[in-house]
Amino acid sequence: MSWVNSIEAELKKIFGSVKWEETAETTLTILSPLLTTVLALTAGEPVAAAVGGILAKIQTSLAAAIKVLADVKAGNATSTTAVATLSTTLTSVQADLQTLLVAAQVKNPATQQKVSATVNAVAAMVQGVLAVLPTGPDAVATPATTPAPSSPASA
Repeated sequence: MSWVNSIEAELKKIFGSVKWEETAETTLTILSPLLTTVLALTAGEPVAAAVGGILAKIQTSLAAAIKVLADVKAGNATSTTAVATLSTTLTSVQADLQTLLVAAQVKNPATQQKVSATVNAVAAMVQGVLAVLPTGPDAVATPATTPAPSSPASA
């Protein structure tokens, strides 16, 4: 069972049923502290500056993805548009995670193993979120805007 499935199962226990956007938002929110761990592990290493820049880019992308999910939940965006945006954003995050893994070559083998394990866990969670995004007809939701109330006819 993937991390995302575990999160979804726990949310279902608490709330009964869960929409894809709730699972995705919760999962993405968990990722930032994990990424901070990578930054802490590489602190003082020659690669710290490069790692910090890549992490900042990833965290900005994750924040944007969380904002999109919040907009869907609030009815300010359609699922179709959100799924397309999330797919693009999270695919970019996956590429950035691979760049991070290459950049985070620390000298201490034990630290390198921790960095690799953390980055791989984050990558697996991002892949899990991509897997729960609806496709086809499931991605279509009602329009985000609600019709204005009709005004009474003038007499």
